[in-house]
Amino acid sequence: MYIKTFGKFEIVELKNMNFSPKEVEIIIFIISKNGFSVSTNKIIDEVWNPNENLPTLNNLTVYFSNINKKLKNKGKIKTKNSISYFEAKDLKTDFNKFVLSTNKFFSDPSNQKAANEAFEVYSGEFLPGISSNWVLTTRYYYEDLYFELIKLLVEKEKSKIKRFAYLKKIIDVGNNFENILEILKLIHENEKNYKNFIDENIFELIHYKDKLLREPRFIALLIIFENQFKILNFLRKGDFVSKVSENKFKLLLEKNKTKDTESEFNFLIKRLKKEGAKIKKVGIIN
Repeated sequence: MYIKTFGKFEIVELKNMNFSPKEVEIIIFIISKNGFSVSTNKIIDEVWNPNENLPTLNNLTVYFSNINKKLKNKGKIKTKNSISYFEAKDLKTDFNKFVLSTNKFFSDPSNQKAANEAFEVYSGEFLPGISSNWVLTTRYYYEDLYFELIKLLVEKEKSKIKRFAYLKKIIDVGNNFENILEILKLIHENEKNYKNFIDENIFELIHYKDKLLREPRFIALLIIFENQFKILNFLRKGDFVSKVSENKFKLLLEKNKTKDTESEFNFLIKRLKKEGAKIKKVGIIN
């Protein structure tokens, strides 16, 4: 039996079988423990939040019975002496495969096979849509582990195309925004020159993620010059620019905590004009 938890929950051998969120939690909570076993009281304490109506042991037994029916003899939850355990032939999970492959790669960075396995198996956040404390804690752990994986892959990768592929993947799977920015900056540092254009799709993804923050990190601008202009010469470390055409650019200016948006905007325009830039149009991208 192979169980997927990243991006969505799925038992590969039972693709069309639907499990309720609580049933999913019970299954994964049990098999995430060493020996695939845990006390029934621990299941209740962790799977149900304090503000929910806690089930009795009899109620929990009903959950087990419903799960076992849906498993169709592919696996089974059994309980003995108040200890519940999951029994299945050749049970495998994506999260165990991810941790194992990642640790192999960390131990031996030349093990590209392990790196590729870890990179591919992590396809999204752990048990999306479920917000129990134990799920959130586990989810953050895997997100951080994936960030460290991508970071090491970027550090050792020489191909710019592959480095940006790693960046796109960590964005697509919904990793922490600070981690995404760190990977983007690392890519520039690896090129030994942060004054490079970023792909417009990457720009849009970073801008979208940034707007979701309570306090956005960047000021997004669209700027069009009358003629060609070497705008890269005026980037600060931490700024990013996407080239739309020879005279049209999108900028992400890293905010200075001591200045407001208007002051930073005016300072940039004044600086560009001082260097001879003829600006046709400029404005903030919302």
